[in-house]
Amino acid sequence: MLNTVRALPVAVAVAALSVGTQGTFDSFHPFIPKGNAASSGSIETLLTSSADEPFTEYGLIAESVEYPQDRSWVVFNLRREARWHDGRPITADDVVWSFETLTSKGAPQYRFYYASVEQALKLGERRVKFTFSEQGNRELPLIVGQLPILPQHYWEDRDFEKTTLEPPLGSGPYRITDFEPGRYTLEERVEDYWGRDRPSTSACTTSTASASSTTATTRPSGSRSRRAISTSARRTRPRPGRSTTTCPRCARAGSRRSWCATRCPPACRLSS
Repeated sequence: MLNTVRALPVAVAVAALSVGTQGTFDSFHPFIPKGNAASSGSIETLLTSSADEPFTEYGLIAESVEYPQDRSWVVFNLRREARWHDGRPITADDVVWSFETLTSKGAPQYRFYYASVEQALKLGERRVKFTFSEQGNRELPLIVGQLPILPQHYWEDRDFEKTTLEPPLGSGPYRITDFEPGRYTLEERVEDYWGRDRPSTSACTTSTASASSTTATTRPSGSRSRRAISTSARRTRPRPGRSTTTCPRCARAGSRRSWCATRCPPACRLSS
């Protein structure tokens, strides 16, 4: 049994939560196939998902998202206030480096998951464009939004392909302050966490654009609007009494289109 002790972000300062899990760990580097890695609790992504909204993500490191009608590319504009635990800002260089490193040196799953991304291009200090090898795939902007963002300056003098028990630099609300390999980790709240007062579900803006337009729609930082990037507004659950047809790729399993919309691979959903 592996224990993780995490200080609660809200409540009295001495409060703590102890969580048990099965297994062990000998590394804090979950992005390579070597070792049994434990989460450091400090790595964030461009977007974050909502447990009760399928195919929907909200801005985390990204403040706004731009994409054309054909979904052939996506642009992420990063938050000016987003920063690493050492105080340095998260930049477009970190995003591009993370993509290139994970797909070339990381676990094989990253090369497969981001196979449809042709290029990651820095457009500005906090602006990154991902170009896709296909059009019409509504899920690709969400998939890129799940990219773990790692600090380039931290890994420059470290071997990315080796396991490590040095808790890596991150940007999230927690960081490891104590541990014993195979037994426990202690994660404490980052007091000056950059997103402490910014709920992720009220902080993202999206902008759809024509092929020739790249104008983003911005929103005041205090906005409480719940606008998000989504593949479809009403396709995960059919209306009561509405007939459904058999999914063309899952017919042999007797699956229906409504079932496929939430559980089948992206390629299957797109064909239905």
